[in-house]
Formats: sequence, C-alpha cells, structure tokens
Amino acid sequence: MKKIYLNLSFFLATFILSYFLQNQPVMAQKKFRAKISKIASTQKNRETEIKKETDKVQYKRCRAANWVNGKIKAKLYDKDRVLIKPFTYAKLEMKGSTVGATFTLWGDAAKSALPAASYEIQKDPIRHGYYGLFVSYGSFVADGLKGLIMTKSQAMDVKHHGTRYMMTVEKEKARTTVFVEEGEVTVYANGDSLRLKPLEAAQALPGGVLIKLDLSTAGAQNYSRVIRTHHTELWRQFRPWWQSPWFYGSVAMGGATAGIIALATTQDDDNLAKGTIIVNW
Repeated sequence: MKKIYLNLSFFLATFILSYFLQNQPVMAQKKFRAKISKIASTQKNRETEIKKETDKVQYKRCRAANWVNGKIKAKLYDKDRVLIKPFTYAKLEMKGSTVGATFTLWGDAAKSALPAASYEIQKDPIRHGYYGLFVSYGSFVADGLKGLIMTKSQAMDVKHHGTRYMMTVEKEKARTTVFVEEGEVTVYANGDSLRLKPLEAAQALPGGVLIKLDLSTAGAQNYSRVIRTHHTELWRQFRPWWQSPWFYGSVAMGGATAGIIALATTQDDDNLAKGTIIVNW
C-alpha cells in the first residue's frame, strides 16, 4: 500500500511539474500588459497634457469594427491597433514578469492626412518568442527596455540589447530608419543583419538592402535632439509636483535648515560664545 502511495505521489508531482513547464510561457503571457500612460498635444508650439478621453489617440480591439477614443490607463492587448493624430504624443508602457519597455509614439506633424501614425501591439512569445510593437507608419522612441521586446515594420525587425533607440517608418514607402542613442540593437532586413552601436543608424525599404547610414556628428546630434525633445523632455514637464526637482530641493533645504543646531557655551562674561553646528541631511 505504501509503495502504491509513493508511486501515485511521484506521478502527481511529475504531472504538476510537466504542466508548469509547458504552460510557463502562457502564464507569463497572461501577466503581460500594455497601457497608455500619458497623452500630450503640441499644437501652436505649446505642450499640453491630455488627461481626459480624446480622439487624438484611438485604439481598436482585435477583430473589433469600431475605433475607441484613447484615455489614460487604457489597457491594450495582442493585435490591438493604435492610431495617433498629428501634433499628438502617446506614452505606451509594456510590462510583464520578464519584459518591460516604455515607448513614446508620434506621427509626422507635416502630414495633413489622418492619422499620422499607426501601431499594433504584438504579444506572441509562444510561436515567435517575443513581445513587441509593429509600426505601420510613424515614429517612436523605445526606452527602459527589459527582456525580449522586439519592434517591427514592413522593412525591418529590431532586437535590442538594453538600450534607447528611435524608429521612424515613412507612410508612403514604409522606409524604416533606426537610430541608437544608448546600448546596442540588431536590425534584420531581407535576410541580412546589422548590429548598431551608440550614435549609429540604419535604413531599409521593404524587400530592399539593409544600409548603414554614414552619419556626421551633426546628423547624430540631430537624432539625439529629436529623442530629447520628443521623449525625455516632453514627459519630464508633466511629472507630478512631488517628483519635480524644486520639490526635492525644497525638502533638502528644509531638512538642512531644521538640522542646524547651534550649541553655544559661554565660559564667562568676558569671553565670546563658542559653539558647534551640526547639519543632518
């Protein structure tokens, strides 16, 4: 009887372990989520954060017929599509148990046709081994990357190696350009691959040759400026007041002032006071 019990226990433990290992990708996939965390408008040379529902950013569920106006904290899933109108930026966050990324999405403001940018969430780690973003047309900056987050267009696939980079996909010909600011990325196009280091860029057309761009110092600086103005500095101005530099400065100064204690001891009436100042930060 004891032997049968042990055999059953061993069989049950083996079954549970096998089930866990086989379904681990599925479990990780269920923990994955994407959401719109911020929306901003830059019309009339003025940056404005949009906190309410807006048609400047729209998304459509997989197999759904209608587009839905975007809003903060809107959750996105596999095969959901996102449209960005001109002069509009959306901050998209992807998070999972082993992956994570922050994207700033925007379109070409010079184009009069709407929408200015189109994206699709891709979450298929079982068949293709990655989570990611497909860009039909438009631009984005990828930052805070963790795990295997891939980005794609009709012309190019991009795999990061812990980095910050920018991708632009032209609407007419889907010509794709990738510029790396920090870290490294590997780009794949038409059976070819190329590893890009900081301040390097590559370009390709669908079915075309993968080309490494010969950037001048001014050209690299221009790409970095775009990343700074369209991503880093854009969202920095919309941080909560308790995350602003002046708040931390005020707290530090207040702590320093409160921590200054003067201990004066007078030895006699004819001598000057002597003391100690203690500053606690």
